[in-house]
Amino acid sequence: MFGPLRNSIPGSLLAKAVTVSTTALSLAGPLSGAAHADIPGANGVYTGCYSRITGSLRVIDFEAGQRCRTLLGENTVTWSQTGPKGATGATGATGSTGAAGATGATGATGDTGAPGATGATGATGNTGAPGATGATGATGNTGATGATGATGPAAPQPILGQFIATQIVRDATLTCATTSVTATSTTCSGPKINGLDIRLAGIEAQAICNAVTGQGFNTASGMGAAATPYVIWTGTAWTLSSAGAVPMQNLNCDR
Repeated sequence: MFGPLRNSIPGSLLAKAVTVSTTALSLAGPLSGAAHADIPGANGVYTGCYSRITGSLRVIDFEAGQRCRTLLGENTVTWSQTGPKGATGATGATGSTGAAGATGATGATGDTGAPGATGATGATGNTGAPGATGATGATGNTGATGATGATGPAAPQPILGQFIATQIVRDATLTCATTSVTATSTTCSGPKINGLDIRLAGIEAQAICNAVTGQGFNTASGMGAAATPYVIWTGTAWTLSSAGAVPMQNLNCDR
């Protein structure tokens, strides 16, 4: 017999739910063979899911993490495998006292056996002689140092010798609003790196002139404040800055 349901089921559907047999309960719901060992639970309680829509009841393995589908209208119900406790029966009449049994005779104490003789101590084995130390191998000779290879040719430089409207300067695109060239110098007016202002400083002027003509810069000028972010040369690469600087507006390089 099953104990009382711990959650309520309305009306006549309760009577329908509690009449389900043990065999039927073991087949209801998505239970695997491995889960049968946990139905009922360790405390002897069955857990089921009662559908308010269909009136059906299916048993789940609650201790294995199975839960009722509340979004589908199921309510969780539980009931005990053991039925309710019955009323206490009336106290029976006191029986008569039986006769006392006779006391048995005490047996005689046995004699203590004599202790056995101590066995002789075995002889100590001899210590084995230590093995001989192996000889150290000879050290190999140091190999001769190889000859120094010849110096390779210098890496090619993208030097054009003069400014043009658009050209690559140290892995970035340099544009000039206007350009001019003479026998000894070349000029870029309105220079930009990747479309951004260039800081007016010797390191940027030198980096551009060295890449374009292979020479140093003659003059560089500018005024006002550079739009941020603007471009600076770190000595190895172009990078962005917003610290505030005068923009380069004209750059004249030696040829």
